[in-house]
Amino acid sequence: MRLRRALPLVAALVLGGGVFAACSDSTSSNGTVPDLTGTWDLVSLDVAGTNVPGTVGSFTFTATTVDISLTLPQQAPVTGTGTYTLTPTNIDINSTNALIGQASGTYTFIDKPPGTADTLTADLLAQGTPFSVVVARQ
Repeated sequence: MRLRRALPLVAALVLGGGVFAACSDSTSSNGTVPDLTGTWDLVSLDVAGTNVPGTVGSFTFTATTVDISLTLPQQAPVTGTGTYTLTPTNIDINSTNALIGQASGTYTFIDKPPGTADTLTADLLAQGTPFSVVVARQ
């Protein structure tokens, strides 16, 4: 039941600014802050270490904001906007959504060669619940 109760929180957390990772030629660990601008598709979502299958969504980033459209199984669709800040290894998300408020954590960005989707993985903690999001740039 913990997972079922956490699904609305997860949706809100992701709404606040989605976080993400993978493998390739350059990563966020090289001391630079990646440009997340563009649309990203959800690859996977884990809440408290448990995968949430059937979740679909997209995230559209500007330099400082993220728009989200997310559908979790047996939940109403979640849409909204949040702001985010990045350092070379950390992400902080602020949302006016009451379920998320603030979320913080680490991320890994994989800048893949042309023709291959960049990948972002984020491990966040929001309201005491850990979650992990993986997204790929369209």
